[in-house]
Amino acid sequence: MTKSGTGESNYHGDSEGKEEFSLMRTNLLIGTFIKLNLVLPMGLALTILQEILINEGHAYLGIVVILTLLVLSNVFKRFLEQGGSKQRFVETKGYFLFMFFVIALSIEWSISRRPGEYRVCPEIISYMAIIEHFETIVGPSMTKKTIQYLLLWAYYILRNYIQYGKF
Repeated sequence: MTKSGTGESNYHGDSEGKEEFSLMRTNLLIGTFIKLNLVLPMGLALTILQEILINEGHAYLGIVVILTLLVLSNVFKRFLEQGGSKQRFVETKGYFLFMFFVIALSIEWSISRRPGEYRVCPEIISYMAIIEHFETIVGPSMTKKTIQYLLLWAYYILRNYIQYGKF
């Protein structure tokens, strides 16, 4: 590999490339959590406004969901900034735990809004796109990705079966 316009090689072996990729991955994850920390308070404000204006009585769970995600987002961002084993945890397992919480809490919120009527939670599609974003950054193996999707969909199906008594 050559430096742009100089003809000099800037390739110093595999270890430097791995370190550079790891640093880039960490910075992308930190950036994602920073953006979530900006977006989630707006979602919280909209949920509170919805509760004030519509007063369906279900927004409290939405507030809890958003606050939980805001706390997790801040914790994982700090873990990434600290480095070491905490950083490795977020990069290998934490992003999936975060997304599992997102989906599980959203399913619970959706069920609380319509406990007697099954509906596909429309947020699930958005969350699947967010999972793809995280996985593009982290790059899990296909086996790990398949297991994660199986866990997410198994939870979704099981929870709906418990609530509604059918698939």
